[in-house]
Amino acid sequence: MNSILDIERAAARLRHDLKLAQLAELKVLCGLAFFDAVSSARGEALESYLREFIPTLAIAAGKSNPHEFLPDETKSLGNLTELLKMQPAGVVSPEDIEALRRLVGGTGAGTGGAVPADSSSGNAVVVACLFVEHYPDLQLPARGRILNLIVTASRLPAREPDDDIVVRNPLSEPDDRFLAQARDSVMAARAYLERRHHLPADRRYRFDFAVASSGARFTGDSLGVAFAVGAVIALAKREVFRDKLSVSPSVALSGALSPGGDLSAVDGEALKLKIQRAFHSDLELLVVPREHLPKAQTQVLALENEHPERRLNLAGADTLEAVLGDARFMTVEHSSAIAYVARRAWKAKRSVWVEAPALVVLFAVLFCLVAPARYLPWFDDNPVYAIINPETNSLEAYNRDSTLLWADKLTAPISKIHPDIVWSNRQCRTFDFDGDGRNEVVFLPRIEELCDDRAHLRFYSHDGQSLWIGNAAILDRYPKDTAGVQYDAIEIEIVETDAGPGILSIVSQEMPARAHIRMWDAAGDSPGWYTHWGHLAVQAVMDFDNDGRNEVLLTGFCNKKHCTALLVLDPDSVRGFSPLESDSGDKYPWWVPGSQKAYVLFPKSDVGNLEGELPMGCNAPGPNGVRIADDGQIQIYVSESSIDSGHPELIYTLDQDYRVAKAAMNDFLVTHRRDLVAAGRLPAIDDDDSHDSYLAGIRDAVTYWTDSGWVTEGE
Repeated sequence: MNSILDIERAAARLRHDLKLAQLAELKVLCGLAFFDAVSSARGEALESYLREFIPTLAIAAGKSNPHEFLPDETKSLGNLTELLKMQPAGVVSPEDIEALRRLVGGTGAGTGGAVPADSSSGNAVVVACLFVEHYPDLQLPARGRILNLIVTASRLPAREPDDDIVVRNPLSEPDDRFLAQARDSVMAARAYLERRHHLPADRRYRFDFAVASSGARFTGDSLGVAFAVGAVIALAKREVFRDKLSVSPSVALSGALSPGGDLSAVDGEALKLKIQRAFHSDLELLVVPREHLPKAQTQVLALENEHPERRLNLAGADTLEAVLGDARFMTVEHSSAIAYVARRAWKAKRSVWVEAPALVVLFAVLFCLVAPARYLPWFDDNPVYAIINPETNSLEAYNRDSTLLWADKLTAPISKIHPDIVWSNRQCRTFDFDGDGRNEVVFLPRIEELCDDRAHLRFYSHDGQSLWIGNAAILDRYPKDTAGVQYDAIEIEIVETDAGPGILSIVSQEMPARAHIRMWDAAGDSPGWYTHWGHLAVQAVMDFDNDGRNEVLLTGFCNKKHCTALLVLDPDSVRGFSPLESDSGDKYPWWVPGSQKAYVLFPKSDVGNLEGELPMGCNAPGPNGVRIADDGQIQIYVSESSIDSGHPELIYTLDQDYRVAKAAMNDFLVTHRRDLVAAGRLPAIDDDDSHDSYLAGIRDAVTYWTDSGWVTEGE
């Protein structure tokens, strides 16, 4: 924008926007948009506009929250301050330049505009929410914002037929989606409290939801989870429940909610803006609908690569109950039986106390005092997670209140692969296999000594009874197998099969490396097995090829081909050995062809083939594992070097037929290969900027197992 006429039109628009914008930050953004657009104009053409607008922008900057600005906006602020420093004396005052400079210096990691208050103080509940604000009157692009949702609940007279729900925000219509979503969320919250805490369904309440307005327009369907969480905690403050609930101030919630408590999808483009806002804030965890999780993880990974000093954790949820039952989101203070009875008595005395015989009250208190908690009628005996306790050498099962339900002490010493992981421990799982509403527990202990307990899968009822124990190793299929009981537990996974929920177990051993995979049903029968030449780990359980059935995607290395491998199995037809050579049936009469849906090899690149780059001599699945791309394809990350600085990885994108659509290098691999070229260890790439021919060669080397044997992509 260089012509005087165009600049004046833009300036007229800015004058209009500065009057219209209610929030100081928006005034600054309008000014930045103008000066970015006219930055190529000559200095004398800008001087009058600098004199006119900079004092107004400096005042707005002094009133702005510096943490509201994203990195691109920070860059524009920096460009503007540099422009102002180059102006002749008298055009812009030093005080105005300093006001904008201070705003630049304060941007970056921060609260992003909302500082959640302590939700346990007073009667109000505060929940951090992510919005996408639209500014059609200001011609600014949509952007994410974190605002506080403030919720209160009060009792209405019994004669009221319905709850009274008030949403205080700029409604565009009397029946705006904010209000409709609030009604659905309150229904879900009340249903949860009735089921979990026996809240009477005939009580009536007034719910007051308030969102601090910034003068922008935003819709409210993605506030569903936050509305419901706020309503649950507000009612927990108003009534007397056994649990005292509060939401973590470092968590933000996003997702629409049905009256039945199911999370539904939100707009994908809007979610990208919310993730960007949350990433550049003090938030530690963002809750999204589970179906958005793969793409959200891909976006966060890209942001982390661009800003390695920052992190944002993501969590997916399908239901309101999953959110309220997760200790990462909710803080639950479990009252003792005596404290609970005392609180209820005090509450009743303050409201509509009905005199009860003192003997009955005394008996109830004494019973709660002396009776074990598990004999109380409200005791929750459902195990929702299990951990391995190395100090007691036991498997321990806990309910959602983190109350120990039972423990099973093993005689052989057990250890944990991941000592700090509780909720995602790969050796024990809880799942309701029989559909009675209470979880069974599955445990594959990693035993440190040679004994008969190694590599054995254990299955417990909800109350800790051992129902069956099965050997997860496959000892009668491979004649040359000398490992015996030496197999080590790797992981277990719950997968859905045609016959119902099943268990996939993996055990492995070294020299030569091999992994044994078994499928189990809840009765302890093992309908399927698979032996793999090399170690493996589950990366995903999903219907990737859209055939209506979930596949299990595993990555590891193939020690027969000495490179990283992708194995795809159908849980309903797990059988056989991983591929050897095309004539394996003649060489090895005992060999049973594997039932894999796909088996893909990713040979080492020229970097990985250099001596010293891969100490084990084999490339390996990278720390980023397997991710879902925006177009639904999967991306396999393969480490090609073990240098200390970063993770040089090749990224393979596979289509729904498990064929490699393209190969790419991450920035660490690009930089490391150029360093090797400079050191004379590798030849330069002809197209060093695009890497097209180099990556085409890598893609062509990818190898697939087919009915006729091994075939490369190039073939």
